[in-house]
Amino acid sequence: LLQSLDLHDSASDAALVASVCAGPRAQGAVRPLQELIQTFRASHLNQALRAAKRIRRETAFVVRHRQALLRGQSDLLYEDARGRLRLVDYKTDLDTTRIADRYKAQMAAYVFAVCKLSGRRPDEIAVSLYIARTGALLPVPLDQGDNVWVASLIDKLCQALQCARRRPYSECFQARPAACTDCYDGTRLLCESFTQT
Repeated sequence: LLQSLDLHDSASDAALVASVCAGPRAQGAVRPLQELIQTFRASHLNQALRAAKRIRRETAFVVRHRQALLRGQSDLLYEDARGRLRLVDYKTDLDTTRIADRYKAQMAAYVFAVCKLSGRRPDEIAVSLYIARTGALLPVPLDQGDNVWVASLIDKLCQALQCARRRPYSECFQARPAACTDCYDGTRLLCESFTQT
């Protein structure tokens, strides 16, 4: 919805909501989406975007780090009126307690990608979460250390995947047993079947 919203003209808002809510099963979403748009229109983020030099919405990225590719899609990346890059992720969480902490790893990965693609340093990119229900824009503090952490995590995951080509994943993640519970169901079941044989 926010990807397609005309930032400078609210005349098309009703048509946008109608197109998103086409079909009888989605009719209950009309009012909440109208409220989401009204909240966004009144937000500081909307004002900042209207003054922005450049805006990229729902931008897919692929960056290489050594032997790995990091893929993702950022909700919003824009250059503000003063030339600073700002990375924003939209969140609809009901519980916003410690939300910046919960999404710090995701945002660190996005900043890592933006740095690789733009040549900018992490301290040149402001990172925030936009809380769609309230219109609040919450900063996510990141620094160069977070970029180093993301690179290290990618390296460790690559090592584990290389290991897993030869033996069960459970043996490759011994330093982090919780990885087994974080793993996708299909992969975990396959891994467990290797372990049992």
